[in-house]
Amino acid sequence: KMQVLNAAVAVDLTSRSFIQSCAAPAGLLTSGGDRVMCTVGNAAGFTSATVTATYLDPKNIVAPQTVSCPVTVGAATTFVCTTLPGQGGGLVWTFVDALGAVLPNLTPLTTSYRAPFVTSAEGNTGLRTAGGGIVHFHGANFGLGRGADHISQHQPSAQS
Repeated sequence: KMQVLNAAVAVDLTSRSFIQSCAAPAGLLTSGGDRVMCTVGNAAGFTSATVTATYLDPKNIVAPQTVSCPVTVGAATTFVCTTLPGQGGGLVWTFVDALGAVLPNLTPLTTSYRAPFVTSAEGNTGLRTAGGGIVHFHGANFGLGRGADHISQHQPSAQS
């Protein structure tokens, strides 16, 4: 008899569907669009056309993300979730079927968005000590939305 122990509660998996495995990229793009694929175990009675996935930061620093994941029935029952633009690390995933039941997960899934990196900087020479200059940074994964590959930093003027 297969069981999952979660918070000291045994869940009987012989009569219900569960998440058998999930595969996710090592680091998620902050722009979103990465694919997370999961396989459903004991899927004979699984009738959901979609699974809702929520991934959240257990420290509540970053707002939870929720996506709808279409289910494919074949030799194995799988679903694929496409990540949304986001940020943060240690994000814990929870999966819910169409009836609102949380699917037990044999191996809990935790993901992180990629760290930002700088490939070049412009305007970083000849800056005045009094402030007022602008430096442009180019790279990737600077955060959410448009321009996630470019940021500008304004050097504030010195206060007198």
